Amino acid sequence: MEKGELKERYSRVKRIGKGGFGEVWEVFDKHRQTKAAMKMIDLEKPGGEESYERERMVLSAQTERFFPVLFDSFRDGAMGILVMEYVEGIQLKEWVERQGALSPQEAEGFLEQVCRMVEFLHGLHPPVLYLDLKPENLILEPSGRLRLLDFGASRTGEERSLGVSWGSSGVYGTPGYSAPEVWQPEARRPPDKRSDIYSLGALLFYLLSAFSPDKPPYQIMDPEDFVPGLSRGYGELIRRACEQDPEKRFVQVEEFRSELSRAGKKRGLFLRHSFGRHLRILDNVWKTKKLYPGLFLIALAAAFSFPIKAQESSERIYCPERYLKLKESYEQRDTDKNASSEEEESFYSVPIPEILLLEKRENGVICNGEGFSVSW
Repeated sequence: MEKGELKERYSRVKRIGKGGFGEVWEVFDKHRQTKAAMKMIDLEKPGGEESYERERMVLSAQTERFFPVLFDSFRDGAMGILVMEYVEGIQLKEWVERQGALSPQEAEGFLEQVCRMVEFLHGLHPPVLYLDLKPENLILEPSGRLRLLDFGASRTGEERSLGVSWGSSGVYGTPGYSAPEVWQPEARRPPDKRSDIYSLGALLFYLLSAFSPDKPPYQIMDPEDFVPGLSRGYGELIRRACEQDPEKRFVQVEEFRSELSRAGKKRGLFLRHSFGRHLRILDNVWKTKKLYPGLFLIALAAAFSFPIKAQESSERIYCPERYLKLKESYEQRDTDKNASSEEEESFYSVPIPEILLLEKRENGVICNGEGFSVSW
C-alpha cells in the first residue's frame, strides 16, 4: 500500500501505545467505517523484521478470538504495518486494582482462558513462546472474555533452535512475571515452553493476592501468606510452576491446566510458614526438655486449630448486566445490531468476575442481593 493510499484509507485518532519496536495508534478505517488499531513496527531495528512477521503469522493463524483480529498487513518503507481489531475493555491489571484480590473461582476462570491462549501459541508450527505474560497485556472485554495483546517479546521455536542470540535486540519480558531465564542477562539457558508456564503461575498468584510480583526481589512469594484459607492445591500449583529451575516446572501447559482444575478441590489444613516456624520452635523446646509434654500438645493443637480452611465451592452463575455498568466510564462502544443469536448466547455464557455473580434461587436468580432478578 502506497503512503497516499494509507492516508486515504486510515485517519489517525490518537496514540495508544509505544514499545521497543514502534507505536500503536487508534485509527479510523474509512472503508470499513469503524475504528481499528494500527501497529507500526520499525523493521530496521534489531529484531523488528522478525517481530513483524511473527505477530502477523500468529494473528492470521488464530482459529478463536484469543487475540485481535487482523484486518490488513503491509509494508510502508522501513515500517511494517499491522491493522487489527480495536479491542474494547480494560486491562486485567486495572480490573484487579479496582476489585481487589479475586476469589479462587474467578481466578481459575481467567487462568483457564489464558491457558488456552498459550496452548494455541505452543501448538503452532513453529511453536511461539509468548514470554511476557502479565495482566497489562490482557484486556477484559465487557463479555468477560480475555484477549491477549502485544507480541513484542515473543519468540519462535525456530529462532531458539537456530541459536539466535537471546537478548541481542534488547531486554525482554517483565521481571517477576517472566521467568528468570527470560529477563536476567546472566541466564545461561534460552527460554522454552516452561518459561510461559512460569508466567501462568505468576499470573495466578497475582489474581489471588492482588500483589504484583514485578517489584524487587521479583520472586513469587508463598500465596498462603497473602490469602488465608486458600486451598493448598493452589499453593502447590504456583510453587511448582514458578520454580527457579525450569527442570522442576510443569513441562506442558496442559499439565498446568489439569492441576488447576483440581487445585480448589484439595482439602485439609494449609499452614502458613509462620506456623511452620512456630512448630519448629516448639519442637526444639520439646527436645531440650524445657516444656512439659502436656503444654506442648496444647500449643500444638492450638496451632492446628487456627481458623484456616479451604474455600468451599457453591453453585453460581454470572450476571453480565452488572458488568455493562462499567462501560459508563469507557468510550461508547459501537453495537452490532445484526448480532446473531449464537453470539448473544455466548455472551451470556462466558464466566466473568466475582462482582457479577448470581446465586441460584428456587424461582429465579438474584444478582448479589441487589434485587436484580431473572426468571429461571
